[in-house]
Amino acid sequence: SVGFVTDHDLISDDDMRRHPYYQEWLPSVGLRWFAGFCFKAGPKIWGAAVQGTAARGPFLSDDVDRLMKTRDRLSLAAKQSAAMGHKRIRSLEAAFASSGRGVAVLDITGKVGWINATAEAMLRDVDQGSNTPLRSMDATLDKQLGNLVDRALSFKAGLRVVLAAPSEMN
Repeated sequence: SVGFVTDHDLISDDDMRRHPYYQEWLPSVGLRWFAGFCFKAGPKIWGAAVQGTAARGPFLSDDVDRLMKTRDRLSLAAKQSAAMGHKRIRSLEAAFASSGRGVAVLDITGKVGWINATAEAMLRDVDQGSNTPLRSMDATLDKQLGNLVDRALSFKAGLRVVLAAPSEMN
């Protein structure tokens, strides 16, 4: 099937029997078989990997049919998630539009995913743009921003971690 791959598409049985990945590492973590597939979520292509135990056996054509149904559901979920994220960003943009405050939305790695026009103007001097770490020309503020981003990235729900207050950029 298009967009689907198993171990047998990548390596022969003879090579599997000799390769340390299949003979040493996979058994050490209780795994043996692999199937992977890709799916679209808007303009992006995502991938998913499914690992199986030795007892489960290799992935066969019946498994492909079941996983392809999963692929369709994952694609829909990813599209819905992206749409919700864009809706939240548009809401933030509308909420801060009249305040004159700069707003930057960071992705899961701490890089700027979106900034409003006010923040863009504020950050222009440091050549700040999307997909880059948030920074400032002011060394003290730059350190505060770095610490805030680090704390936000280390946040885990339910751990009652108190995040620092937002930093003002003038």
